[in-house]
Formats: sequence, structure tokens, C-alpha cells
Amino acid sequence: MRDFDAVREQILTLFPDLRAAAARRGATATGVRLEAARDRVVDGRLTVVVCGEFKRGKSSLLNALLDEWRAPQLFPEAGEIATNTVTTVSYGPAEEITALVETDAGTETVPIGRAEIAGYVTEGANPRNGRRARLITVETPNPKLASGLTLVDTPGVGGVYQDHTAATMAFLPSADAVVFVADATQPLLESELRFLRRAARAVAAGDSLEALQFVLTKTDTGDFTAILANTRDKIAAALDRPADQVVITPVSAHAKRDYLEGGDEEDLELSNFGEFEARLWTALARWRIRRLLGGALLELESSARALLVPITEEIEALADDTKQRVADLTAQAEQRQHRLTELRQDSASWRRDLAAQTGDLGRSLTATGQRRLDEVWHVFITEYLRDDAYLFHPDRLVGQLTADAAQVIGELNEQAARAAAQLLGDFTDRHGLDLGSARLGRLPAPDVPPLRFSGDLYQEYRSDPVKRRLRDVSLGGGIGSTVGGFLGTLLVPIPGVGTVLGAALGGLLGGTAGYRSSRQDEGRAERQGRRQSLQQELRPVEAEQRRHVAGAVPDLVREFSRAMTAELDSRLAREQETLRDRLSRLAAAREATEEKARLRTAELTAEQAPLIAVRERIAELTSVIDG
Repeated sequence: MRDFDAVREQILTLFPDLRAAAARRGATATGVRLEAARDRVVDGRLTVVVCGEFKRGKSSLLNALLDEWRAPQLFPEAGEIATNTVTTVSYGPAEEITALVETDAGTETVPIGRAEIAGYVTEGANPRNGRRARLITVETPNPKLASGLTLVDTPGVGGVYQDHTAATMAFLPSADAVVFVADATQPLLESELRFLRRAARAVAAGDSLEALQFVLTKTDTGDFTAILANTRDKIAAALDRPADQVVITPVSAHAKRDYLEGGDEEDLELSNFGEFEARLWTALARWRIRRLLGGALLELESSARALLVPITEEIEALADDTKQRVADLTAQAEQRQHRLTELRQDSASWRRDLAAQTGDLGRSLTATGQRRLDEVWHVFITEYLRDDAYLFHPDRLVGQLTADAAQVIGELNEQAARAAAQLLGDFTDRHGLDLGSARLGRLPAPDVPPLRFSGDLYQEYRSDPVKRRLRDVSLGGGIGSTVGGFLGTLLVPIPGVGTVLGAALGGLLGGTAGYRSSRQDEGRAERQGRRQSLQQELRPVEAEQRRHVAGAVPDLVREFSRAMTAELDSRLAREQETLRDRLSRLAAAREATEEKARLRTAELTAEQAPLIAVRERIAELTSVIDG
């Protein structure tokens, strides 16, 4: 984490000088892009989801990770089932805690204090979630979160809170890391292994298998050698991996708490939290940190070039007594100006190409979504209907099917985000929309920026942090869509896309609530008859899931398309102002006398020096995060 913080802070120090240079030059588009890129680094979120069965020590693990040991804790640990509601914790300058609560009229966001958290999230204080709490959101000035780390504590994956399991499954493909928690007091259950198989598939959708981390808690209770080996073997079998490739980090939250209370370094060593944090940040660095910080470096490089090219060309023009270089550079700029005018027109071919390719993407995602739902309902027939835990508990069965479909939506979101980033990079290269600069090192394609562009750039982009935090939240008419809207916001920070995902997920969560409640008290019947009955009665659920997934894809692709178009238009605007600067400087160089050329060259040399220094620093930092 310290390495990430250091590089992040060094990257942030590069923005002020470039923004000041852009302001002096009247480079509005460049300045706005720099402001947006800086805010993305400042607001950049690294999300870690902690999941596992009830009473495995998830809450204790999170408290220890955040050095939380004084009561009242952010993650209450007491009770037979400590956590029954999803809790998210991220950094904020002052502690603010809210509870999203279901009401007869919809939902209500209730400000609460730290001491009140247990009354909403623990089974002992809130049996079977009688207070209808759906989400606890915490912002707190904990320094361990200052880098943008967001921790998500989830209820037990095999329990009765199926809406939360669905929300967890939808989010896993886009999580930056997933920590699966087992403990040293009991072996893994089949329900955990079943969840783990689904979680591994979800994480794989993000192209980073290292993002799935395994932790064995409660290692202070005795010799854990045998249970560690048993847990490793079960995970290896469940994921079809060699056992020596399954890395499980044993930790003791109790020992970490002893260290925090007494300061004994032996307790810290016994807790093994140093190794856990190191592995977690290594997993985060594999992909997400490179993409988050790499995107900022790419924008810094492009903006520095946009400011530097006109200066460099003016120096070249002033050095040529024959004025031939001025003529050549002017001709090149005018030719590019003509091409840029074509590219900025609404009828430009790249807009049609982009529409065609996003259409292809939409069709591909739709086919993938339906194929994945085929798999979900095949498992329903071949596995779930043969499992008494589902066969005699239709509410649990429908909840599981909802979780499976929610995972499909999460996977489609991640695939769409990756495809959009690649498509944006290809368009940039193909149409020369980034001053011809090559990508830095081996950095991955950055995310599509959440930037709306039209008309007055300064009016279009506002840095109000409250607006940035709220811009994607979609509060629908029911509790399902409300929780879905929040999950949509976490899934992707592009205006509109989070709303679309939230609506789709919300429909899945809310659409089966009536069925679950109506079937809950039905008595046991003969197995085969029940299977046939459930197949018949759940056909509308399958049809509804297919409708939700099919309906979400076009909206999802449309929002990504809008974001990509806005980004490309923004790059065109930046190049337009760079070309105006180039032509103005070249015209002045054409008329300069020898003495004026000498004096002007000295001024320009001083002006370009800090820009060259910034580019050198960008290259150094790129090698650090690309290594």
C-alpha cells in the first residue's frame, strides 16, 4: 500500500504545473481533461469484497485490517450470526454513516452513529433483519483507506439472506480483489465450495485470477496445520487447480488486537497481517492499480505533448533562415486542420464506425448473456432440483437462481467495460486522435473516462465531490432497484452505466420477492412431483431473467457508446486548440527578424524546459508501475 500511495502522490504532483501551463496558454480542453484525470486518481476506488460463510471471522478480519479495536467497532463481531447486511467502508474527511432501510413506501436513508451499526447489521440486535436494513455505508477518516480503498463486508454466502448473495455475486466480476474467508475451527461446507466455484468464475471474468485471495482466520485457537491442508485440498478440488497453486494466508485477528492494545511486536508477527496485506496489495497491483494510475499517466503524457508540440515547432521554424521549415510545418498543420474539421462533423465516418462496432458488441454481449443463462438453468435442472436444500426450500432455490443471474449481469458489465476500453484505444490509434503519441510501456488500456462533452467544457465538467459521488445512483421504485442502483454505482463509475446496471440488478432482486414469500410455507411433497411442479412454476422466473438481461445489454452498450463518443470529441477539441496554437506561432515565426528570432528562441527554450521535465518524470513513473 505504501508503494501505491507513494506513486499515486508523485503522479498527483505532476498535474498542477501542467494545468497552470494550459491556463496560461488558453488551452481550455487540455485543462479540463487534466482536471478530470486528476479527479479520477483522487477518487479512484480499489474495492475489496470480503465473503464467506457465517461466523468465519469476516468482521473481525476487517476490524483488524483497519486497526479497529476500540468499541464501538465499524464491523460488530458479537452474536451467533454477526452480520446480516452488506456494509461498505471507504475514506471520508469526517465520519458519516447511513443505513438504507426499506419502508412501506419504498426506501429511506437514515443517518446513524457508529454505536448504532450493530442494531442494524447483527442478528442478535436485528433478528432476521426485522428493521429491513439493506445497506450500511460508512465514510471514515481511517488512514488505511486514504488511498481509495473500499472494503465490502458481506453476510454469509450460504445463509438465508439471498438478496445479499445476489448483490455480492453481481459485484464480484468488477471487484478489484475478493477475499474468501475460511477459519481454523471447522472445515469448509459444501455451500461454501459451491459459492467459491461461482466466485472463481466471476473473478475470472475480470482477467485476474490473483484477485481471488484466501484467508484462514482464528489461527490462535490451536494447531491449524491439518485444517489448513484440508482447506487447501478442498479449494483445489473445487477450483480444479493443483493444491500447490492455492495460497491461503493464515491470520489471527485476536493477535492483531492484542498488538494494537499492547504494542507487542510478537503479537503482530503472530497475527500474520503483514503478510496478508502484502499479498492483498500485490493482487491489487496486478491489474487495477496499473489501469488506474496508468490511465492518469497516459493523460498526462498526451496533455504534455499537446502543450509541447507548438513550442517545439516554433523553435524549429525560428532556426530556419530560409523559412522553408515554416512553410512545411504550416502545410502539415493546415492539412491536419482540414482532417480535424472532417472528424468533428456529425457525419464523420468514425462515428458510423463506432456505432457499428458498438452494435456488434451489443449483439455479442446479448448472445453471451443468454448463453450464460442457459447454463444457469441447466444447473437448476441437473443440480438444484436434486438437492434437498433447494427442493424443499423454494425460497432458497429462487434466491440462488437470482444470485446466479445477478452474476451474469456482473460478468456482462465487466466484459463491456473491457471491450469499450479496447475499442476506444483502437479508435484513438486508427484515427490519430491523440497527436500520434504511442502508448506508454505495456500499460493496459485505461477505462473509458466518465466525461460528458458538449458545448462549454468548463460547464460540462464540475468537480463537486458530492455530485461525483451521487451522479450514478439510481433509486428505483422498490427495494430491489434501490440496492441495485447502489451496486450499479459500484460496478462502474460512468454516468448512465451504473443506472442501467442498477435497474437490471434491481429487477432481478425485486422481481422474485413475491414468489419467495408465497412459497415459503409450503409443506414437503413427493420429490419427483416437486421437481416437475418447480420446473413449471419457475418458467416465468426464467423468462423474466432473460428479459432483464436482454433489456440491460442495449442500454449498457448505449451508455458506453455515449461515453466513448464524449471522450473522442474531447480529444478532438484538445487537438483543435493545439492546432490553433501551432498555426498562430508559425505565422509569427514567418515574420520574425533575426534578432526577434534569437530572443524568442530563448523564451521558448525556457518555456519548454518544465514540459520536457514532466515528460521525463512521466516515463520514470511509467516504468515503476509497469515493472
